[in-house]
Amino acid sequence: MKNYTRLSQTRLSEEWISQFETTYDKNIAKELLDSLKYVSIREFETALESSLIKLVESTGERIAVYPVTESDTPASVFYGKTKSDGRLESNSKPSREGRKKKYGSEDRVGGFLEKVSSSLAWNNMSRIECIPTINTINNQGIENIVLVDDFCGSGVRISGYYKNIFPASLKRKISLKKIKLWLLIYAANSDGIKAVQKNIKYFSKNRDRIIIIFPETEKNMFSLEVSSLCKKMGMGYKGSTANIVFEHGCPNNIPNILWKKKYSWKPLFPERSIPIELRPSFGNHSTADLGSTLWASGQNQLALSLYNAIDENCLDGDSSLKLTVLGLLIKNVSIENLAKRILVEKSKIEEIVNSLLDADFLYQSENKVLVSSLGMNIIREFKSRKESLSNDGIDNTEVIYYPTQCDGHPQFLGRLPSDSKEGCTDE
Repeated sequence: MKNYTRLSQTRLSEEWISQFETTYDKNIAKELLDSLKYVSIREFETALESSLIKLVESTGERIAVYPVTESDTPASVFYGKTKSDGRLESNSKPSREGRKKKYGSEDRVGGFLEKVSSSLAWNNMSRIECIPTINTINNQGIENIVLVDDFCGSGVRISGYYKNIFPASLKRKISLKKIKLWLLIYAANSDGIKAVQKNIKYFSKNRDRIIIIFPETEKNMFSLEVSSLCKKMGMGYKGSTANIVFEHGCPNNIPNILWKKKYSWKPLFPERSIPIELRPSFGNHSTADLGSTLWASGQNQLALSLYNAIDENCLDGDSSLKLTVLGLLIKNVSIENLAKRILVEKSKIEEIVNSLLDADFLYQSENKVLVSSLGMNIIREFKSRKESLSNDGIDNTEVIYYPTQCDGHPQFLGRLPSDSKEGCTDE
């Protein structure tokens, strides 16, 4: 493609792929890179801010927000600075003075939350108070506390924060139902959420107060071939698995082969950092990879037409997403599974589906959303754009590999099989 670069097509990615010995393994490594969701800083912050504002509007009340951390202490977070006589300042901001710490993704989250709080402030108060002290919570009558994290893989960080940092006085208020506790996470593994519910009983009884922006992922999110390749170095922290990488930092739950240094192995995201050269690809790959999603669902001709339109610069991101949603619904992919299949935020899918309903491309029948005859015609006409695609540049002389992720049918991986036989459908 001419007008976009997948992360797997960058120079650093090609150098990382070249470390594998066989072309078969190189193709599997490329499949791994193409199956990950790369979230830009702008995507991340926009989604978080939108979710926080929606929560304020739905509760009709002010909220207090705290980034989930590992190294803070209760005193530094919830009690603020001390005066010269040792007494606590009643409304001071939490202090990090005198403490040496390693900076992580929680610092990015904390800095962003502070900006959101400031933007919504009026008369020294904000609808979203960032890291207020206990005295501030009590004095201002704040009744909603939101813990914010970018990713929940094993559930260890969130559970540890609640056990070791969150103060007992607020826990008592929560148990007495004087305060409501919320958990806002951009993305999460289902096993990580189960661990949080097990360790924080409040969330086992109030699952609706766990807000996850990105669709939850399962352990078997990768193909057998990708999993086999990754297991040589480990699937991630405590055996957890992630398929998401943030521009502000790489979770340690993604396969170790991508971020962990070992002997002469050079990871793509060394020690979970994101090289500057890779950052322009964050947020850009999603539209291009919609073709892969369509191919995997059996919409081969539509996938080819979509790539051609992207290559010709005649289709914007929203239009590409609408065509993909229509194509997947035609193949019986359920509304509930669209976000997980396309790798976008659930709120974005809701927005797209509503716009298609408004345009009469979709219609509702007995609590189901179906593609209308108008939507079918749009897809049929767009399929006529099918043309051939070029190879992606990886040496393919040794073996041609197509991953079998979908009921054993060949899937799209940047090169096409000789025929246009369609693949699988969701039951």
